[in-house]
Amino acid sequence: MKRHLYILGFLAVGLAACQSEIDDTLDAVDVNPVEVRTNFTAEFEDNAMTRTELVDGARVKWDAGDKIKVYSYMDINTGSHYAVDNWYSDFTTEKGGFDATFTGSVYKGNGYYAFFPASAIAGDPVLYGVGGVQKLSIPMTIPTVQKATPGSFEKSLNLAYASSKNPDGNFKFSNVCALIGFKLSGSAAKNLSKVRFTSMTDAALTGKTYVKVENGGVHNVEGENFVELEGSFNTSDSFYMIVAPAALNDGFILSFVDKEGKEFTKKGLNAAELKASHILDLGTIDVDGGDFVEGVSEQYFKSSKSKPVTIAVIPEGFTKDQLSDYHAKAKQMIDFIFSVDPYKQYKDYFNVYILDAASNESGADVIGGKQVDTYFDAGWEAEGYSQMEANGSIVYSFVSAHTPDILEGKSTITNTGIFMLINDERYAGINHCLSDGRGYAMIATIKGGAELTWAGNKGANITNHGNWMNIALHEGGGHMFGRLLDEYWDNYKYTSATIAQHSWEVPMGLNVVCNQSDAGWEDWIPFGGPGNREEGKFRYVGMYEGGNASYVQGIWRSEQVSCMDDNRPYFNAYSRYLIAKRIHDIAGETFTKDDFLAADAQYKAIQSGVDFAGAEGLITTSYDGLKATYNDADTRSNYVEKVTIYPPLPSPVMTKVEKPEIVVLK
Repeated sequence: MKRHLYILGFLAVGLAACQSEIDDTLDAVDVNPVEVRTNFTAEFEDNAMTRTELVDGARVKWDAGDKIKVYSYMDINTGSHYAVDNWYSDFTTEKGGFDATFTGSVYKGNGYYAFFPASAIAGDPVLYGVGGVQKLSIPMTIPTVQKATPGSFEKSLNLAYASSKNPDGNFKFSNVCALIGFKLSGSAAKNLSKVRFTSMTDAALTGKTYVKVENGGVHNVEGENFVELEGSFNTSDSFYMIVAPAALNDGFILSFVDKEGKEFTKKGLNAAELKASHILDLGTIDVDGGDFVEGVSEQYFKSSKSKPVTIAVIPEGFTKDQLSDYHAKAKQMIDFIFSVDPYKQYKDYFNVYILDAASNESGADVIGGKQVDTYFDAGWEAEGYSQMEANGSIVYSFVSAHTPDILEGKSTITNTGIFMLINDERYAGINHCLSDGRGYAMIATIKGGAELTWAGNKGANITNHGNWMNIALHEGGGHMFGRLLDEYWDNYKYTSATIAQHSWEVPMGLNVVCNQSDAGWEDWIPFGGPGNREEGKFRYVGMYEGGNASYVQGIWRSEQVSCMDDNRPYFNAYSRYLIAKRIHDIAGETFTKDDFLAADAQYKAIQSGVDFAGAEGLITTSYDGLKATYNDADTRSNYVEKVTIYPPLPSPVMTKVEKPEIVVLK
């Protein structure tokens, strides 16, 4: 029988592009038949922390029936090896102990490398690039959900590696993984069903883990940024989680779930490092000190679609005793948003969840002033709100971990709209957007719902009034979910030929343009100019200069007033189309301009002679500027009497993400 030696080439290949099956990338060279190796002795290094059980402090003991996978090689630095049926094989021990003999059959090479347990091997060897040279790694699996085992961890869960550069040598194993250890105290421990550890960075801790054959180091992990223990817990034993090595530069979250599904969370804000063969000891954690309310969800709207569009509402600065008030405000806000088209029209597409997370204190941080202990670390200035932000990593991880549609695979974090309702009376609201589609709107419950008035476009003499829910509509319904930019302006001139956010993975701001000939709504403008009625055309659509928060010139919008100008409960026609299209895209349904023209409720009402069909059931008391005469000279009537005029809300905080970080939890 002819045998071959597969030799790795010296190719400069990036890590992300080099994981291919070895048989597709190596060259075969004829070699002479080789001998067979049938047994190895194996032990763990003295600094190996654990395997199946802890014995004599840190020494590791084999159990009868343990199985390792052995690979023969010619050059361990590149991973070149014999390409015959048994160049790798499982070896099993019949007797346990600190040193054990493993038997099997593998072709004899210049040396060997081995992995424990054999059952963790997740596929064929793959190549990865290092300094222009391709080397070999073995994919192994670290389970995301692990069984809680008092005093230890699930049998045969830990990954270990050994190599021998001697053809007649044996193995001394070291751990590939890191461990997280903790003990519990408090009477609530006996009622726990899960303990979850989540990285607050994008570091993957579990899943498919690629281990280098030359030294047993991990070079890549494809999976989740959390690990979860399930089972029964007590206060007398230590418990351990198995994870990949990782730097936790932004700290971590430790969540405790009781048997009723309620949970609370403790956050470790200091940086930490998970090292191979080391235990990150979290010490003893008192679970009686927590309120088991976090993560409980109330489904407020239920979609009729097989692929729902998901909205999650989360609380910030609400203590446990204030969560009932939060639920009432959340429902009031959602009712208001879904009374405005196109949300009203497509309400049956949405699953809306109200999630719970109790803060230790009420309110939000004041930058440079009072600091408040809240769940998502929200805060802004004492005067103004341009720096308004929260801890986005916690926001996205929390919503991913607790939103039923994401957990069931019906939605993703990039398609989920997040409304953060903040228990603070300062005037503030902002939205944070990423290019991959993620975003969360921050809405303060300003002055308990007191009346607010907005001036809108500068110099247009148009006002609107309402309350904090109008801000939720603007920030959440407009910026965050609708992906719209602002339509008010300042005194600057826009000079670029393009708007960068238009080319994002999930586009942003298509409601404003800098090219009038390719606006998207130009074919909707009535003949003779805005304000005239024309069959098949929108009555108010035109080409109005000014928008994107800063620019009085060089930017155009489609209507004089809209929610993205002064927070009124009215989205202009083209914005309604953009929002409706996103709803259908997420639901997996096609949606064209013709579909919109045929279905738009306000379009039909205007065509039938009704000036504005959006007033019924809405909370605001003024629709100034939406009468048919609003495009005429300066004739104005029905304006509210001006009270304190608040500035328009700031532009959304947006970050271009070339390669979005991994935050999605399953």
